Amino acid sequence: MPYSLGVVLDGLIWRTGPLVLQLALSLAVIGQMMGAGYVVGFLALAVGFVGVSWLGFQRQIRVARVHNENLAQSSQRLGDVLKNARRVVSNGAIPHEVKGVEETFDLRERSEAGVNGSLSQLSGMQWLVMALALGAVMAMGGRDVLLGRITTGDFVLLQAYAIRLSLPLSTVAFVLSQSASALATLSEVLGLQGSVPAPILPPRQPKPATVTVDGVSFSYGPGRAQLQDISVDFPAGSISVIVGANGSGKSTLAQLIAGQLVPDHGRIFAYTGRSATDCPTAAAGSVLYIPQRTSLFNRTLRSNLLYPPTQLRDTDALVHLQAWGFQSDGRAIDLDLPVGEGGSALSGGQVQKVELARLLGMRASCLILDEATSALDPVSEGRVMADLVATHGSRTTLIFVSHRVEMAERADQVVWMDGGRVMAVGSHSDLIQRREYRQLWNLQHY
Repeated sequence: MPYSLGVVLDGLIWRTGPLVLQLALSLAVIGQMMGAGYVVGFLALAVGFVGVSWLGFQRQIRVARVHNENLAQSSQRLGDVLKNARRVVSNGAIPHEVKGVEETFDLRERSEAGVNGSLSQLSGMQWLVMALALGAVMAMGGRDVLLGRITTGDFVLLQAYAIRLSLPLSTVAFVLSQSASALATLSEVLGLQGSVPAPILPPRQPKPATVTVDGVSFSYGPGRAQLQDISVDFPAGSISVIVGANGSGKSTLAQLIAGQLVPDHGRIFAYTGRSATDCPTAAAGSVLYIPQRTSLFNRTLRSNLLYPPTQLRDTDALVHLQAWGFQSDGRAIDLDLPVGEGGSALSGGQVQKVELARLLGMRASCLILDEATSALDPVSEGRVMADLVATHGSRTTLIFVSHRVEMAERADQVVWMDGGRVMAVGSHSDLIQRREYRQLWNLQHY
């Protein structure tokens, strides 16, 4: 911004003023020596040249503004993707983001070509006006020499003045063209807004997957938490909850199933009735992972709600967010609201509600939610879970990592973990008969 402001002040004020004064003095000398006709000719040259330059100046502002917008969009889009790379991968949205980045950079290249083309057109029009006007003046001078109205020396002097006048005009044109980009930049600094390409719709609803964890072991390194010989099935279309004390390996198992981590030993695969495929297959809509701490994109609320692979619609998003108390004071929800870097303009509970609402439009064989409702109050969590179950039902295999007994009570099966091992698998009503399992909830004051 300081540079652009300097271009405007130095160019339009400190350079153009003296040039205009120089032109006026030169025209006064020509009028005194050769007559008013030549003054009119040179004035026509100056007016025509400045007029063409002004029109080019206006067009240059428009194309420079577009170019600035495209520069901002491409930089913001790329930075947003890099800062939220894990979220992009876990949603299988790499093709969507690659396409979006390519589109913004294509627009950037085209707008840059437009800026260069505009400058070339402006230069061509300026040259044409100057050539026609100087040709007319020189023709008039040649005629007057033949008619004896002016001497040959006067004609030579006329040529010298014509060249002398053309140089300041060229400088004025250069100042105007440079100031156009500078003024556009200043305007965009005060109010630049970008847009995001529409999300790519996901494929049709896949079949629910039976997820099998077969003899999986994993370690973060010597002396660090690890999983040991984990084997468990998550039936197709079921609701499973992984429970256990802090550090028992719940989130690690969830990330292994989602492909966020790679097992040291064993295999994890999803079977959808036709073939078994190793996890992850997020890009094919098989397994999607939603972490506890979701970092939203620095875009609008709508862009985050409709982020692929969801098929959620604006109207449905508003209905659910309002039912979940997105605005505690009941205010209307503005889908065009910028959420800020990582969702900084929202509370933790609002960020999770945005991500959970997005899940209602998902089409996946398996959804894994790793403490994705931890920031919600019990009432909101109950509403959210009821909507998720009602929406996905038996169409999707749901796996939750949770510390809340209400989740375990609703589940078809509970996977109880402790010390990096699966201690038991069964319904909550069956497991609660075991003393150690009861202690797990008693320690958490349930």
